[in-house]
Amino acid sequence: MFRCARIQGLDTSEGLILFGKEHCYVVDGFTLLKNREIRDIDSMPVGHYEPIIPNPSGTSSNRSQSLRQCSKFAYEDIREVHKRRYLLQPIALEIFSGDGRNYLLSFQRKVRNKVYQRVMALGTSIADNAQSSV
Repeated sequence: MFRCARIQGLDTSEGLILFGKEHCYVVDGFTLLKNREIRDIDSMPVGHYEPIIPNPSGTSSNRSQSLRQCSKFAYEDIREVHKRRYLLQPIALEIFSGDGRNYLLSFQRKVRNKVYQRVMALGTSIADNAQSSV
């Protein structure tokens, strides 16, 4: 389980990426504290939560609740995983699924490589060459 931010166009949603036995889940609106406790981001007191991606516009909690999503990827459906840059920082991964979905996920600086290794180890259908690319 790792903290992440899902980037979709100009919108970002912080949440968690969870690795299960057969699926990988991306859940918006929750965070992982240092004591490994899972908390709702909107219920966190001001000053006790540092976002992965700073949000200068200060979106309201009502807006973040309406945009929450939960996505599930089966490991055999993951076709490609690429290391990406976000905000000119090497902190993101892009995950492509066989059904056409793709997610750009941003992480804390030292977490991206750990998540990349985990996805590469668990993904059973990751394309090795351009011929079988999505």
